[in-house]
Amino acid sequence: MLRSDEKLVPKTVPFTRQEGPLHFPGKPYLKCYQVWFSIPDFDAVLTPSEFGVVLPENIARAVEKRQAEFVAGRYCAIQALKKLSIPHYQPEVSDDRSPVWPFGISGSISHTSNKNAESNIAIAVVTRDKEVGIDAEFLIQYEDLQGFTQLILNSDELQCFEKTGFDKRWLFTLIFSVKESFFKAAYPQVKRVFDFDAISIFEIDSEACTVSFRLNYTLSPELQCGRVFHADWYEFFPNALLTLVELTR
Repeated sequence: MLRSDEKLVPKTVPFTRQEGPLHFPGKPYLKCYQVWFSIPDFDAVLTPSEFGVVLPENIARAVEKRQAEFVAGRYCAIQALKKLSIPHYQPEVSDDRSPVWPFGISGSISHTSNKNAESNIAIAVVTRDKEVGIDAEFLIQYEDLQGFTQLILNSDELQCFEKTGFDKRWLFTLIFSVKESFFKAAYPQVKRVFDFDAISIFEIDSEACTVSFRLNYTLSPELQCGRVFHADWYEFFPNALLTLVELTR
């Protein structure tokens, strides 16, 4: 069970609803921060400065939803880095659009919204010890299941989980989220885009809240075909999942 030290945000800052650290059991080396934010209350002029976030030119030209997500995500990253005694550091955007973390630091940012954008979550995690990837997702809608099946699951996964009792919305969201988290954790080593078919998930442990997956082809000297890895998953809000992948450097 995740533990959240939530605090109410003053009404003078309507963009955020609640925010605070998020603690992963048995993983004190991970520093994580989450924020619940309101896209309709985002002000393109005032909100970035209120939260100490500088918008890059391409983000400043984007629609307000994208600006709001960027501000919320970078704000979480700034707060998480403070827990590592790195104050006032906003990760820049690299040429490949990934965040630029301080030397020796690994980090990951995620944001998600429910179907009507009534609930919006941003979360960031940082650590000195491992490569880390995090992903938050609201459960996909039933009408999107068929498209997700074709896009996210491979034939081995379909066969593996066809006769399980897992709810399909939950199962497909979990598999998608794990693959997103793995991509984020692996990218600093791989340094190139790769597809969801890079891994196959073959076991979901409901008691330990872990997922086991295997590499289908070699991505880097450290990430060889056939290697098995594990992800953690958490139900941190009704109808929402959070997944975490850690890789040794």
